[in-house]
Amino acid sequence: MHHTEIVNHTTVLPDPELPIARIRRVFDAPPAAVVRAHTDASLLEQWAGPDADQFVIHRWDARTGGAWRITDHGRLRYGSFHEVGPERIVRTVSWEDRPEEVTLEILTFIDLHDGRTRVVTESLSNSFEARDGWLASGHVERATAAHERLSALLAEQATTVKA
Repeated sequence: MHHTEIVNHTTVLPDPELPIARIRRVFDAPPAAVVRAHTDASLLEQWAGPDADQFVIHRWDARTGGAWRITDHGRLRYGSFHEVGPERIVRTVSWEDRPEEVTLEILTFIDLHDGRTRVVTESLSNSFEARDGWLASGHVERATAAHERLSALLAEQATTVKA
């Protein structure tokens, strides 16, 4: 099977004109499975954090109008879900130690019609400094590692479903 897009490659592209970072990844799973992995707290725990000691979900109400709160590497972050649907999740992200810096994240799940899904996350910060600081803080490496764990989880689920 020939694919024009590489699976298992995360790209992070800062926009030169707006304080946006675009994160893209193709997963070898249908959109419904990828969305579920982003909305089901028990699945999120398995891929979003490196281990249970560093990533704790305090609240995860992944529905339109819901809220979330996690501790990640000892830092508390939280936000609201503004839209949760089969093709898109819109949420805000704030850090407890910097509540004035609110990031708007739009995750788009694009069906590639061959059992794969392209996920595009657009993170709009309120300044270039905030975005660039976030990117320089190791977020690119953490996002790539999380995507690797998500890819493995989706493959494991597909095998379990087929068995």
